[in-house]
Amino acid sequence: MARGVTEETQGGFWSRTKQATARAVPAQAEPEHVDAQVLTLAELFSGEFRFRLTCFQRAYGWRPLQAARLLENIREAMNAAHGKRRYCLGRLMLAKEPGKSETELVDGHQRLMTLTIIFAVLRDLETDPERRAWLHGFVAGGGEQSKAKPSYLLSAQSTPAFFVESLVQHPGATLSEPGMDLTEMSETERNLYENRECIKDELTGQNVSAAFRRDLADFLAGHCRVIAIIVADQDEAWDLIHTEQTTRLNFSRADQAKAVLLTAMPAEDRIVCSRLWEGCEAVLSSTDMHNLLGYIRALKLRGRMKSHIPVEVDIVENFALESGGFAFMEQEFVPSAERLSAIRRGAVGPDGAPRAAVAKAIAHMSMIEVLDWIPAALQWIARRGDDEGETVLFFRRLERLLWIGKIAGMDPGVFETRILDLNVEIERWLKVDAMSRLQIEPELKAAALTTLRSEGIAAKQLAGLALRRISIGLGADPGPMTRDKVTLEHILPRSPPASGPWRKDFKSPEDVKENFQRLGNLTLLSGPQNQKAGTHDWPTKKAILATSGFVLAARAATETAWTAKTIARRTEELITLLFRQFDLDV
Repeated sequence: MARGVTEETQGGFWSRTKQATARAVPAQAEPEHVDAQVLTLAELFSGEFRFRLTCFQRAYGWRPLQAARLLENIREAMNAAHGKRRYCLGRLMLAKEPGKSETELVDGHQRLMTLTIIFAVLRDLETDPERRAWLHGFVAGGGEQSKAKPSYLLSAQSTPAFFVESLVQHPGATLSEPGMDLTEMSETERNLYENRECIKDELTGQNVSAAFRRDLADFLAGHCRVIAIIVADQDEAWDLIHTEQTTRLNFSRADQAKAVLLTAMPAEDRIVCSRLWEGCEAVLSSTDMHNLLGYIRALKLRGRMKSHIPVEVDIVENFALESGGFAFMEQEFVPSAERLSAIRRGAVGPDGAPRAAVAKAIAHMSMIEVLDWIPAALQWIARRGDDEGETVLFFRRLERLLWIGKIAGMDPGVFETRILDLNVEIERWLKVDAMSRLQIEPELKAAALTTLRSEGIAAKQLAGLALRRISIGLGADPGPMTRDKVTLEHILPRSPPASGPWRKDFKSPEDVKENFQRLGNLTLLSGPQNQKAGTHDWPTKKAILATSGFVLAARAATETAWTAKTIARRTEELITLLFRQFDLDV
């Protein structure tokens, strides 16, 4: 049982899942006709598949922009981690009868044709005969080739087939000229020729060496992968494509991940695992379902919460789903989903006051977007959620880190690294006070204070969040910013009348500019109250603030005058109130 989660809740979660699973398992499963494989390009172009484009496939439509972008993405992935990082090139939909190599390329034509061009250009630029022959294998496949009538792994549609062979596939073809003007070419032929020239230019540039091209070829062959969805015939493949394209609600990332995971599993596991997935869907949103896979990757594979590789591909490969699909679902995914559900419901920690305190911290963290704190919370619950005193302190410190990081403008990638480091400290069973990654170092605190004291905080879309959190600390949550119910009011208006009372204390436009967007000049009002306040003088606004029902507005209404000194003093008072909630001194 997951620690820190009620047995009653967990029992209900498991019982629903197990009952659904028990009802779903048939006496004898029907044979499966869908297979999902994660293939390196070396495997894809090995000769096991000989791709044919059917007459109803759309023409080759990629332009140099798309071809160059694909090549650049591959180069960036290769440069990352010195070419050791894997890179996924997306999904292919194939129709292939078992035991045969003839394969209908139902979806993925643009990428496969462009990859063929890249391999052909690399082949024709290679000077070593053995490597040149190896690279030609990505175009022609293995086995003996007839010189009179060579065959190639990708057979284009009949009209452009000769053009593809003579300008791309034949050895040396990418160095030849078409023998016709661009204006004489069809659109497909022009795209093929221009993309070939674009790729050739990219691979023969001033800073591109022969060694780099060889490294690129090795990276393409061994580190670039595709997800191949393979069905028995093209009608079934087109049914799947048609469903994706015509369904009113597009498949979510969670739906796509589910399809990849389940089809990679043994046939006998799929129905059971599908029911386990559905049990998790009953308590989590679609976004949470997909994110959960990323959290599991981060916690189990260390440091890979974000990656060029789609998370479902990493899960298939690193958890050996082809043989252990049920074990992954039962031991990893379902328990993690239950913990995430507990987080969303605020049902973490021992009952009573500790659980209420943790629930408050979770609610406050849920107000923050972009910075992702969930992996640390999942790790804590899994490892140490039954530790009463430490659990409350951990979530309070995690909340503090999140809020100060948000206010300080911490980069999401930096925050992610910090959370991953924190997970290691959780595993080491350090006391919360000894966890360095939960501490607020002076530099981070100073950056947060600089933001809160800045002249333009109202323009950072952070002021409303800070004022809401301060209000919560004063016992009155106004709720999120909305157009009608909760809005940001500038007490000193942006453009006060030139001859009005505001000009007594703010004599010039510069004086107004220096003060009107400071934290101390801001409060919360409803939309109608904000409109009513307008650019009125302080006595008129003071009466509106006093009766607004917002705690910060009522506190502001106790001021006798609204001057630059008032704004400066109130800025520091609000910062002190905010930092006090995080047990920090200003």
